[in-house]
Amino acid sequence: MNFPHSPHDTAPPDLLITKTNPNGLFSHQTVNTVTTFKYLGVIFDSKLCWNAHFYKIMANAAWWSTQVAHISKISGGMPPCHFRQLYNTVAIPAFTYATDIWYTNIWPSPMSKKCLGSVTVMKKLIPIQRRIAKLITRALNMTASDILDAHANLLSIDLLFKKITF
Repeated sequence: MNFPHSPHDTAPPDLLITKTNPNGLFSHQTVNTVTTFKYLGVIFDSKLCWNAHFYKIMANAAWWSTQVAHISKISGGMPPCHFRQLYNTVAIPAFTYATDIWYTNIWPSPMSKKCLGSVTVMKKLIPIQRRIAKLITRALNMTASDILDAHANLLSIDLLFKKITF
């Protein structure tokens, strides 16, 4: 990772490594500069704004909710009482991996009515958890999300992330 020293700086040029061989000749190797870099499952970018990683989180959460929906068929599928356990033990750890690195708790801004933190991620994860809660409870489409979470015995997304980061 060859990040600039400040987020306002331009990206550094490609890195040229020169090495002396045992026979006395020099060998050159160029390391290309990239905009994002994946390290231990977390996608870093040069400004550490985590947008690329957020897209990966959304895709991962949507994929897991689709997988749970596939096995939730009324005829021949898994009983709904096991969906919550599957979601809590497999799906949540999959899309909350390394949360302490990329997630920022949500708090109200002192200057305006807007909230600060990882608000965008939370807003995009709420419909995904709502889909899982509807599968667990077999509720109607017009049921409120907070009611679904309560009846499915799931933490709301913001409380889930606070618990994980704690």
